[in-house]
Amino acid sequence: MAARVNGLHHVTSGVWGAQDDIDFFTKVVGQRMIKQTILFDGTVSFYHPYYANADAEVGSVLTTFPFSRMGIQGRRGSGQIGTTGYSVPHGSVKFWKEHFGRPLGARARRRPCCRAWARGSSW
Repeated sequence: MAARVNGLHHVTSGVWGAQDDIDFFTKVVGQRMIKQTILFDGTVSFYHPYYANADAEVGSVLTTFPFSRMGIQGRRGSGQIGTTGYSVPHGSVKFWKEHFGRPLGARARRRPCCRAWARGSSW
C-alpha cells in the first residue's frame, strides 16, 4: 500500500527563467534540486525542476515552470498565490537575516522573479 500524504505534497509556481530559478532556490534558499521532469501537457513540452529540503520531506517540495522558453509572460489573476513563505528553525532568524544580506542574496531579491518574495519577507 502506498504511503498516505497528510498535508501538502508540493507547491507549484510559474517563473520566468530556469537558471535564475535554480540559482535562487539552491544558492539562496538552500534547497536542493531533487528532480527534473518534463511537462507534456499543452503544445510545447518543457523541463521543470523540483526542489526540497535536504531530506526531501513531504511539505518542503516546490516545483516551478520556467515559462520564458515558451514565450509566456505571466500576469496577475484571481485566486493566485502572491507570496510563498518558509518557516525556519527556532533561533535561526539571525542567520537568515545575514544570509539574505550577502551579495548573492541581495542580487536574487532584486531579480523580477523574486520581487514579490522580497516584499513579503518579514525580517
